[in-house]
Amino acid sequence: YLVDRPDSSQSFLFASQIAKPKANPDEIATEVMNDIIGGMSTSRINMNLREDKHWSYGAYTGLVSARGQRPFYMLTSVQTDKTSESIAEVMQELRAYISNAPATAEELHKTVTNNTLSLSGTWESAGAVLGSISQIVQYGLPDDYFATYATEMAALELGEVQRIAAK
Repeated sequence: YLVDRPDSSQSFLFASQIAKPKANPDEIATEVMNDIIGGMSTSRINMNLREDKHWSYGAYTGLVSARGQRPFYMLTSVQTDKTSESIAEVMQELRAYISNAPATAEELHKTVTNNTLSLSGTWESAGAVLGSISQIVQYGLPDDYFATYATEMAALELGEVQRIAAK
């Protein structure tokens, strides 16, 4: 949908596609797939629109946690005069990611390292521990989801991330 707002200095872009529920056997690979394409500040889409083109202050993808189907989304605000070009760049990044430029070993290593090293501060408070327990219950995750998270993240293979992206 296009909402024309004459004289706007920025355009807001939002796209979404349905993804599997959070409680699925490929969740860790799904998280890494998202981080590489748009879930981190060093992700492909952000580096393209923000760092390379300077058309945006930030461009991201994300996954909403849900028990059932959930959205995988991309969002950004871009210079109004670069709206069409920005849409084309995002589409090019997404198409390349699932075809001729899949996730690389370097991207996987960087993402796994980031996700595992950031775990140390995850449960610093009783509220944070309760939040993790709540996620297990709310989304139907295995009881040992967080206990095995780092090990499963570290064992993730590049082919798994590429397979999930192609889906």
